Amino acid sequence: MIALKGNDISSIPLEEVAGKLKLVTEDHDLVIQGRRMGICFG
Repeated sequence: MIALKGNDISSIPLEEVAGKLKLVTEDHDLVIQGRRMGICFG
């Protein structure tokens, strides 16, 4: 899995994140920018 930690992009083994949730709100800047670029979240 690819992750953004602060300003760094890193990879994390799926075994470390499977079954864990980290929710992001719809008004989060990264979600807004992603939608502007045409990225579909769902």
